[in-house]
Amino acid sequence: MKYSPMRRAQLIAPFGVGAMFTAPDGTGMITGGLDGWFDTDASRDLQLEEFRVSEWRLEKQLRVPELRLPPDHRRVRRHQEGRPNMQLDVPALLFPSWHFCPAVSCRALHEVKPHHGKRRRCPTCEHRIARGGTAGGKKKQWAPFLAQVPFVAMCADGHLQDFPWREWLHRTPTPRCTAQMYLRSTGGATLAAQTVSCDCGVRPRNLSRITEAFEAQTGPDTILSSQLSETDRYECHGFRPWVDDRVGEGCGLPVRGSLRASTSAYYAHVLSAIYLPGGALGLPDGLIESIERAPLKYKIDTLRQLEMLTLESVLKADVQGQLKDYSNEDVTRALDALDGVKSEAESEGDPEDLDPETLRRPEFDVLRDHLVSDDLTVKPQEVGVFDDALGRFFSRVNLVEQLRETRVMYGFSRIAPNQQRPLTQIKAQLWNTEPEFGASWLPAYVVKGEGLFFELNESALQAWEKRPDVVARVRQLATHADRTRASEALQDASLIPRFVLLHTLSHLLINQLVFECGYSSASLRERLFCAGGQNPMAGFLIYTAAGDSEGTMGGLVRMGKPGKLEPAIVAALDRAEWCSSDPVCMELGAKGQGPKSMNLAACHACGLLPETACEVFNVFLDRAMVTGTHEHPEIGFMADYDHPK
Repeated sequence: MKYSPMRRAQLIAPFGVGAMFTAPDGTGMITGGLDGWFDTDASRDLQLEEFRVSEWRLEKQLRVPELRLPPDHRRVRRHQEGRPNMQLDVPALLFPSWHFCPAVSCRALHEVKPHHGKRRRCPTCEHRIARGGTAGGKKKQWAPFLAQVPFVAMCADGHLQDFPWREWLHRTPTPRCTAQMYLRSTGGATLAAQTVSCDCGVRPRNLSRITEAFEAQTGPDTILSSQLSETDRYECHGFRPWVDDRVGEGCGLPVRGSLRASTSAYYAHVLSAIYLPGGALGLPDGLIESIERAPLKYKIDTLRQLEMLTLESVLKADVQGQLKDYSNEDVTRALDALDGVKSEAESEGDPEDLDPETLRRPEFDVLRDHLVSDDLTVKPQEVGVFDDALGRFFSRVNLVEQLRETRVMYGFSRIAPNQQRPLTQIKAQLWNTEPEFGASWLPAYVVKGEGLFFELNESALQAWEKRPDVVARVRQLATHADRTRASEALQDASLIPRFVLLHTLSHLLINQLVFECGYSSASLRERLFCAGGQNPMAGFLIYTAAGDSEGTMGGLVRMGKPGKLEPAIVAALDRAEWCSSDPVCMELGAKGQGPKSMNLAACHACGLLPETACEVFNVFLDRAMVTGTHEHPEIGFMADYDHPK
C-alpha cells in the first residue's frame, strides 16, 4: 500500500478523478473513481453527515441530489477506537503500468500490475546479476529501480491507456510477439530520439509524431491510429484505469499519444457558485441553510421518500429547533422551493449543456447592491468619489468584504477543455458503476475570500461595441474559435465584443493587483458576468478564495478604495499599451496567437494568467479591445482614459 498526502481542494482540481499525479517517492498514480472514496466496510462507522455540503443552485444545475467534501484521512490514535469516519482514503492506482530500466546498458521495458504498491527493481538487470554473481568479495550489486514511461495514450472521450508499445513497434493492432522490448534514447530533444526495439529482431521504431492529430476526410484523426499499421487502424478500446477497467467496452475513436505530464492530458470540469443569502428565492437569510443542515436534512429526505413531507411533519422532526427563528409561511415556501429543485434534478434527461447564466444572473444582481450577511458582504461605493475618468467607464465599483464559494467537480475531459458531450456522459465517467439518483453525489469544496466587483458603464459600452472596427476585429477572433470548435467538438459560445473586453480587462487588473497587494498570481481569480440583448450584463469579480483559511486579510478590498484604485488602473493600462514583447505581440496578434490562435494581442508578458485564475483557459484575449492598437488607438474602450492629476 502506498500513501500520497494531498489537500482536499486538489481533489476537486487539478487532481480529481481520472487525473495523473506523482507521489512523493516519484511513483506515477491516477486518482480513483468515486465508488471507492467512502469505504463502506461494515467494520468502520461511517457518518456521511459530516461531509455533506449544501448549495442547492449547483445541485439543480448539475442534476445531483447531494454534494460531499472529499474524505480526509484520520489516523486512529490511542483512545480513539470506535470514532466515526476514521482512516478514510481516496483510492489511487499505479499508472502508467509500463516501466523502463534507467540503466543505460539495459533500458528494458516491463509491465507492472496496477495494484503493485512497492517500487520494483529491473528483472532484466537482476537476472544478469544473478548469472554473474559477486566478484572479489565485494558487496552484491543491486539492480536499479524501474521508472515509469513518460508516455500514455488517450482519446477525445476521456479514455486513457498505456502507450501501445508492442502494437506500435510490430506495426499491428494484434501482435503475437512476447519477447523483451527496450526503450532507448539517442539524446535528442524530440520524440524521434526515443526508439523502441525488441529481441525478436523486428526493425526498431521511433516515437516521432505520436502526439499529432490532423483533419481527415472522415473527420478528426491521429497519427497513432492511422499509421500504427499500414493495413489496419488502431482505435481506442475505452480503457478507464481510474476505475481499474483495463478491458474496455469499445470506443472506436482515434487515440493519440501524449506525455503524461502534458496539460492536455486532463482538464477538470468544475462548476462554482457564490453563496446568495436566501438562496435568491426571496427567503430569509439562513433558512435554506438551516433546512439543508444535519440532522434535519436527512429527516426531510426520509419524509420526502415516504411521501409524508408536510409542514407539520417537518416541524415535528425539528427536535433541535433549527427552524425556530422562521415563520411557518417562510418554511413552507422554502420546502416547496427545495422540493421543486429535487424533483427537477431527479427528472429524466439531463440538459446537453450547462447554462452558466442561470448561476451568474442572480449573483450579478446581488453583487450590485448593498448586502450584509454571514457569508456575503457587499458594500457599494459612489463612483463620484473616484477620479472623474473612472466614472466614464465604470458604473459600479463594489467592495466584497467576504464571500463564500462552492466548487463542484462534475467530470473531466482530455485533449481539449469543455468538449461538447451530454452532462450524463460526463458525470458517468467518474464512476465504475454509476449509482441510482438517490445514491449519487459529486465532490465539492467550500472556500471563503474577498473581492472587488466592477461593472462597466452600459451606455458607453454599447456605443463602443457597435463600432465597425471593433466588430471586425472580434469577428476575426470568432472565426478562429469556430474553426477550433468544429475540429475538436468544443462547446459553442457566442463571442461578442464585450466579452473579449471584460475578459482582457480582468486579466490586466489581476496582473497589476498582484504587484499592488502582494498576492501570488495564482491566488486571485476572475468571475465574468457577460450578456447582451435586452437584459445585458457587463461586470467582473476579481476575488481571492483561499481553501486553507477563513478568507484573507483584506488587502484586496483595500485596493478598491479611492486613492488606491485609480493608480492601479492607470498602471495596468500603461502596461497594456506596450507589451515587453511588442511589436511582435501586437503585430503577431493581428493574425492570432496562443492556443489554436484564439488570442489576438495577448501573451505571457502582458495578458495571460495561471490556468487556475482564468475561467476560459487563457483564450479570447486582446489588449487592443482595452487600449487600442499602435496604429489605431481609438479602437480601445479605455484608450482615452485620462490619468488622474
